[in-house]
Amino acid sequence: MDLLAGCGITIPSEPPEKLRERAEGEGTLMVTVDPATHKILFLLSRRDVKSWGELAANQPRELAREHLEAGEPADGFVGRELARRAGYPGPDQARVEKLVSAAYHLFTDVECIWVELGFLKVREGLLAVRCRVELDGNAAFRHPELADALETDCPLPRTERERNARAAGVEFLELEGDIGLLPGGTGFGLAAVDLVRHLGGGPADLMDSGGEANPERIKSMMDLLLDDPKVTAVLGCRYAGLTRADGWAKLMVQYIVEKKPSKPIVLRVAGNAEEEARRLFEEAAAQHPQEFAKVWVFASDTPVDNAAREAVSMVDALKKGEDPFGQSEGTKPGGG
Repeated sequence: MDLLAGCGITIPSEPPEKLRERAEGEGTLMVTVDPATHKILFLLSRRDVKSWGELAANQPRELAREHLEAGEPADGFVGRELARRAGYPGPDQARVEKLVSAAYHLFTDVECIWVELGFLKVREGLLAVRCRVELDGNAAFRHPELADALETDCPLPRTERERNARAAGVEFLELEGDIGLLPGGTGFGLAAVDLVRHLGGGPADLMDSGGEANPERIKSMMDLLLDDPKVTAVLGCRYAGLTRADGWAKLMVQYIVEKKPSKPIVLRVAGNAEEEARRLFEEAAAQHPQEFAKVWVFASDTPVDNAAREAVSMVDALKKGEDPFGQSEGTKPGGG
């Protein structure tokens, strides 16, 4: 209720059934994004809408539409024009305008997927009696005040590892393979799953790094992979665009030195400050040869599919009982 009041929406304490006894009419307002134009879409009807799709298909004249460019403020003309198209008389157009402004405020401030207001027309004006919203889960971390309002249960059952990842703030989907994937973002994560499978390997997970790397996040992500008994090796790729590769390299070096992983790790780093990142790995390998004995680092001069091929070949060799560290065409940390 505090959230609605902050956006200018007040839900009366009187039950809707009582209000309907003296209501002169009702209506429904929807704010969402038009998937065809990617503009903000306002829908208004002078009836209690149960299904917008059915209303548009069966009674299109009962539905008024108005678009707004993303980021453009919902000035008065939007609400008044929407009300005029829906058939509201002059005095009610100003009242609809206020509802549109409040709903748009809620939609943008809380980063909703859609907002729907059900309202009644009474003598004193238009009263909102119902407010339904769908929040964007990807933006939830920016709105801790809504934590209690979000559904925390996933509709599909989660594994224990997936639950632990979620608790640590890491988006993680456990797969059946044995190559743990450490992405630099969801894009690489999805591509890496396909790439590893194309090369004959089995991806063990799909993971979203969730933004800028920090020690806690790196530890959570690497622990998810290295502590998984079915993971034989880890493949990680980091492309530094806006961020710097050396920052990620420092965190990875810190983790490897402290954790002393026994499982092989194949890393590829490219982009901004790539040479500095590579130097950090080489120096760490020289100072800590035992900890980095099973860590291979590639730079941008090695295509990402070649790095993935090394990881797949390494796992195949281990399955056969062979030693994949005796020889390799890859670039070993400190090996030039």
